[in-house]
Amino acid sequence: MSFTSIPILDLAEAKDPATKPEFLRQLRHALMEVGFLYLKNVGIPDSLFEQVKEHGKAFFDMPEEEKLKIEMKNAPSFLGYSRLSAEITAGQVDHREQIDLSTEHPVPGPSAPRHHNLLAPNQWPAEA
Repeated sequence: MSFTSIPILDLAEAKDPATKPEFLRQLRHALMEVGFLYLKNVGIPDSLFEQVKEHGKAFFDMPEEEKLKIEMKNAPSFLGYSRLSAEITAGQVDHREQIDLSTEHPVPGPSAPRHHNLLAPNQWPAEA
């Protein structure tokens, strides 16, 4: 991974047929070569970003025992809380905690293929 600046992409360029191919080239490069990017002009109000940050801070400030009630291992969807240092990447402990959320989906039926469990309801803390 070698780069000199954070890739900044403008989502408006993805909506214009004239600039979409270049946007997609830059997106691919950012994801494959850098691993992250900053996306601007996404059309989401700043107030919503602020609310998400406030809720995120409130969640991570909760007592550990409350967060563990929605631990990932409680659901086949891999959605939920992962405690600090619980995951390992490339043989190294990840010193982070996280909550994985998704678009809400209904619980898959008993005859659904197992991979449909990846599209399931989120786990939410009781205080949410």
